Amino acid sequence: MSRDLRGVRATVMGLGLFGGGVATARFLTKRGADVLVTDLRDAATLRESVEALADLTIRYRLGEHRDEDFKNADLVVANPAVSPESHFLTIARGHGVPITSELELFLHACPSRDVIAITGTNGKTTTTSLAGEILKLTKPRVFVGGNIGKSLLDCLDELRPDDTIVLEVSSFQLEALHPPRGWPSVAVITNITPDHLDRHGRMEAYVAAKRRILEFQDSECDAILNLNDPISSKVINDSGARRLTFSRNDSKARYTVSDSGGAKYLVERDRGVETRLCPVEYLQIPGEFNIDNALAAAAVGRARGATPEAIEKAISQFRGVAHRLQFVGTIHNIRFYDNSVSTVPESTISALEAVAPPIRWIAGGKSKGLDLRALAESSRDRAVGIYVYGEAAGELASELRRAGATARVFTNLSQAFEAAASEARPGEAVVYSPAFPSFDQYRNYKERGAEFLNLADRFRCRTSKGLPPRAETAE
Repeated sequence: MSRDLRGVRATVMGLGLFGGGVATARFLTKRGADVLVTDLRDAATLRESVEALADLTIRYRLGEHRDEDFKNADLVVANPAVSPESHFLTIARGHGVPITSELELFLHACPSRDVIAITGTNGKTTTTSLAGEILKLTKPRVFVGGNIGKSLLDCLDELRPDDTIVLEVSSFQLEALHPPRGWPSVAVITNITPDHLDRHGRMEAYVAAKRRILEFQDSECDAILNLNDPISSKVINDSGARRLTFSRNDSKARYTVSDSGGAKYLVERDRGVETRLCPVEYLQIPGEFNIDNALAAAAVGRARGATPEAIEKAISQFRGVAHRLQFVGTIHNIRFYDNSVSTVPESTISALEAVAPPIRWIAGGKSKGLDLRALAESSRDRAVGIYVYGEAAGELASELRRAGATARVFTNLSQAFEAAASEARPGEAVVYSPAFPSFDQYRNYKERGAEFLNLADRFRCRTSKGLPPRAETAE
């Protein structure tokens, strides 16, 4: 993308609340484009994003989309949440208008070709964050962003050719992406399990979107894949890159776990030589699945010259990512965990397996029509109390009944939290792992996670003052 966009009529479809739309509008405007931002949400909902662009001359069409804004554009930049089959994108294509994305704009404008991209159904944010920490101990300048919540379009003016870029990328971002050849220099797929089928329609389409992270690589690139994940291990031959594998329980993987004298280590095995990277016990985030995330991050580090000492230091200091099985604290001798990021059954199953029982589990959100049988069976065996709320509450409660478990149904998170916290006994854990998206009652997982933290703080205050654990206003 040329740095000079003077006179280009650009329609930004989807301003959003995570910063990508804001960064896109700023990027285009500063390069001379005539920018129109259009979003189905109204100005009040998008207030924070609109205010972030107050210093720029931008036109807005909020609360609706109009056909003419796509017919008459010279360029459309679509938010990843917008389906490629959108009526308005179809109009743009029909009128020969190029369609691109915030990520594609960045990749073609980025001066560095050392771009590491990490995707997967679960674990991609933790892996991205930890890989970034390892690389910061290895490389002079490292930038971390993407789907993790930070658009690097805002950093373009300070980027240099020798910088290292670490990006979390989603299936939505990959689905229609056309990056430069030889991208990414390092690709990681943590795992692929059913998700976003309401958008992709079929599992095959979802897998195809994830697989695109490998399609543009060449022999100078690295592909890091989970040997223990049935789907991602099958796409291992889809890349022309050097293939590196990881798995916590498959000794054939290059990056795996070795047991030596009763102690377990993350190790690299290369041509018969085993290199210890870090004791497993140094990993501060709970759950067996996080060993895989650490192995994937270590593989990224090794691909870019990280020493075992750097990997060990980064892993031992890493305390996890907010809302991803985050240990909130012990209150009234009850452990509280925030896993608000969970939007699929598999990630909640992993969370329930990671936390020491007894567990009181809070779940709920917007239904995605996914198979809940494995989730119901897992929670039946691990949870002493189940509290569900929101749009998906009835669906989940029914599946739990079929599995022989009982769930209490509430309208919202506040009610479910008050019941779980007040019924929890010393030594038990209250785990908030929704297993569904947030959009029935919240703007995003961060907002509902913030409410859980606030509820935990209020519970802490009540119990520290000797008041009853249950709030008087709870139903």
